[in-house]
Amino acid sequence: MKDVEITEQIKYIGVDDKTIDLFEGQYVVPNGISYNSYLIKDKKNVVMDTVDKRAGNEWFKNLENELKRGKSRLFSSISFRTRPWGKYRTFSK
Repeated sequence: MKDVEITEQIKYIGVDDKTIDLFEGQYVVPNGISYNSYLIKDKKNVVMDTVDKRAGNEWFKNLENELKRGKSRLFSSISFRTRPWGKYRTFSK
C-alpha cells in the first residue's frame, strides 16, 4: 500500500480487493472494491472500520506498519459494518 495521509493524525490503512466479483454477494463489481479503513493516531489510537477476511492479511500489515512508525499500540476499533471474519485475530502481540 502506498502511504495515504488524510491529516497528520489520520492515516488511510484500507485495502483494494480486485479479486471480488460481487459486492455483498449481489452487486456486480467488475473492477473490485475498496475497503476504507483509517487509523486515528492520538493519545489513544483508534481504527475506524476494518476489511473483509479475504483482505485481512494486507490490512493487518498496513495497520502494523502505521503503528510501528509511531511506536505505539492500538487502543480501540470502531466498526460501521460487520465483516465475515469468523475467528478474530488479535491486534497486538
